[in-house]
Amino acid sequence: MPFSITSTQAQLIAAKKMQDHCELRQVALLRCSADGAGPVIVPSQQTPLAVSFQTAYANYDTLDVEVSFHVDGEPHLTFHVDVTTLLKYEIASGFEPTEKHLRAFSDLIAIGDAWPYAREFIQDITARMGLPTSPLPTLRVVAQDVARARLSSGQRSA
Repeated sequence: MPFSITSTQAQLIAAKKMQDHCELRQVALLRCSADGAGPVIVPSQQTPLAVSFQTAYANYDTLDVEVSFHVDGEPHLTFHVDVTTLLKYEIASGFEPTEKHLRAFSDLIAIGDAWPYAREFIQDITARMGLPTSPLPTLRVVAQDVARARLSSGQRSA
């Protein structure tokens, strides 16, 4: 199961400029929930997963980004896990990020920073629920033109 996000060249440039002017200072679990149908008696097959995400941010003296991931066990929705991580970034003195910088950074860089924490939480909680899940994939950033080519050839991204 690939987990990728698409980006334009302009978004990548804006995210990189923001990344060059800030440092991750804190990562915290903000919210989580997990529901399931119970442990599998005979774990004969791993459960494929569907992953989705969303971001929200606030810019004060620091940049606070909430990154939420939702994971469903497919095809019968045997479980779901929601996890929201709060990331706090220190912005370099003198740098004034624009809305474009903040959105691109949140949607590209912050997701990448949050994914390892969410990934570990999801793997741990589903194992504790007795569910034979597939390992969660690494996150990939794909240029929009590559994503269009994949869609026209029948491939999908999460």
